[in-house]
Amino acid sequence: MTEPKPKPNPVASGAVVSPPKTFTHFGLLDHTLGNLDPGFWTATGVKKDAGLQARLEAMLAANPAWANLRVAIADLNGGAPKFAGNAGKPSKGLRGEVISPVERCLETWETASTSKIAILYAAYQLRRDVLAMAATDPAMTPEVLRDKMRLLWLKSQVIDTTLPIEELRAAGPKVELRGREVRVDGKRIPLVAKNGTKLGPPKLDEIFDISKSGATWKVVFKGEPEKWDTDPIVNARLMANLEPAGHAFASPLPPKTAIDKKPFTFFDKLWLMIDASHNEATDACLDAIGYLYSNSLLWQSGLFSPERGGGMWVGRHYAGSHRGLAWSPPPGPRLKTRDGDEIQAACSAAAGVALMTLLHQGKLVDADASRRMKIFCDRAERSPKGESVDYSPAAYGIARIVVTGGVEEQVLDREEVYSKIGLGSFNNYFDVALISYRNRKRGKSFRYAVSFMDYGAPRGWRDAGVLARALYDCIDPP
Repeated sequence: MTEPKPKPNPVASGAVVSPPKTFTHFGLLDHTLGNLDPGFWTATGVKKDAGLQARLEAMLAANPAWANLRVAIADLNGGAPKFAGNAGKPSKGLRGEVISPVERCLETWETASTSKIAILYAAYQLRRDVLAMAATDPAMTPEVLRDKMRLLWLKSQVIDTTLPIEELRAAGPKVELRGREVRVDGKRIPLVAKNGTKLGPPKLDEIFDISKSGATWKVVFKGEPEKWDTDPIVNARLMANLEPAGHAFASPLPPKTAIDKKPFTFFDKLWLMIDASHNEATDACLDAIGYLYSNSLLWQSGLFSPERGGGMWVGRHYAGSHRGLAWSPPPGPRLKTRDGDEIQAACSAAAGVALMTLLHQGKLVDADASRRMKIFCDRAERSPKGESVDYSPAAYGIARIVVTGGVEEQVLDREEVYSKIGLGSFNNYFDVALISYRNRKRGKSFRYAVSFMDYGAPRGWRDAGVLARALYDCIDPP
């Protein structure tokens, strides 16, 4: 038997300290990222389009209940995106809340299940990172590939005290980078859950089937059906196999799928996480990918940025937080909801709009991954998978009635709706969405990205529809 070759000891550029053999703290990883500027980021905020911003502010002013809404929107009708967001800076929140002083559209806030879309993004980016590593050595085997990925991730654990410290946020708390090391008030963020569970890098064997034929690599999610994204029959069978579990998103997963009578695979859970917002399936995906990878990606992609007030972050489980499986709040102000709970599954309205804009542009991972992620998020009535059990409040009830000769006509046709909804404890809604309607009277389609956090809707979907219609009117003024 041939003795295995010793693993190389990776050292980050400029480092003088070798990394530990285990993962101890949150550090930024290497990701194979492309251009992730949606077209409206600035170094410390967002670039607002004057006309769209004026329409949004007029809309917010018309309804006192919307004055403090965390909302943003981007007009995607050709050319560069036009962005607008609530620029208000309330002095205090609702009873029980602890808020930050930044603009409402940039405030990191609770998003309930909406943040699950970040885990979907992480899954597809991880696949790209694995394939990029595989391409570096034609002679590599799948076993060596797994080792090289772990060694790559261990570089984030290098602590080099000789490197300069970059201050990203001055205070409340102070957020800094030293090499790959993220520091909050001078301390690292330990990779330990609140119940003491040690956390680490992605568990590749739980996520992917990795194989090689000649020089060709195949990296697919475990249980991923062939042609699920192109063949309606395959897609229909996938949904029928998983649908019973999806109708009970807050319940444990059953032991086996409905048709195949087999344990749920990683792909099954990924689908249920987005299509049905299943909490336990989400936790399984998050456990496999890990807080380290997911949040490093959000940081490196710009969807989380201390300089822009924060953004998208996943710091807790959805079904298991009560068992101490939460990790860390976003590196920034310690904010609290009306429940008095610390915000850990978070987003800003601007970051939500940025993610959906990148999805539209085909830049979220790459064009093919963006296309597939859209299928997970598809809520259109005439989509290949039909209308989901998980609707989009940002697209609910949009109508444009034109009266001609005393006859009323609805002139809008819904073309596309890609969304991830969240539901809160106070009949409140969260959403990130990419929407397209065609106005038959004007002979034009209107596409836009929209996101809102914590929209209180006392009368449920009826009130959610009022907001959806008002936001659409900002894009296609009546």
